[in-house]
Amino acid sequence: MKLREYFTRERLRKIIFYALYMFIALVVQEIVLSGLRLGKYYAFLLPSVAVALGMFEGSFWGSMLALVLGLFTDLMYPETVIMYMILFPATAFTVGFLVRFFLNRSFLAYMGSAFICLIVTGLVQGLKVLMTDSFTIEVFVTVVVQTLISLPLAVLCYFPPMRFRESLS
Repeated sequence: MKLREYFTRERLRKIIFYALYMFIALVVQEIVLSGLRLGKYYAFLLPSVAVALGMFEGSFWGSMLALVLGLFTDLMYPETVIMYMILFPATAFTVGFLVRFFLNRSFLAYMGSAFICLIVTGLVQGLKVLMTDSFTIEVFVTVVVQTLISLPLAVLCYFPPMRFRESLS
């Protein structure tokens, strides 16, 4: 297959849309949300983006896009090394698999998936703290508060890919 045949107008449109979608999410996370804190807690938008990628692009392409998102997230936060580059594709693959066989692409299914993903992401972040420090209940409080702060913002990550998918059909 020639490269020209592979990159059709629709595929190029998808690539450009998702590149802009992830870029805007990274900019909002780094510039806007890093400045808005509730005490020492801040919202984390990017796991919800990984869920949306898996939900609307499927297991394979969603996880490939989430791999790029994880790479740039790890570059943004140098203390995480490769944590998000592993976590985001795994999340997108899992959600894409569940959407293919068990879930639909409804808003309620997305919010449930985003809620679970935010908790898992918080627990993985807390695991790093627990490995270096002793066990404290503050890690679990941080996971709960970060999830509750991030969940309303997850709503914003659902509608752009949903509308884009509707415009293609």
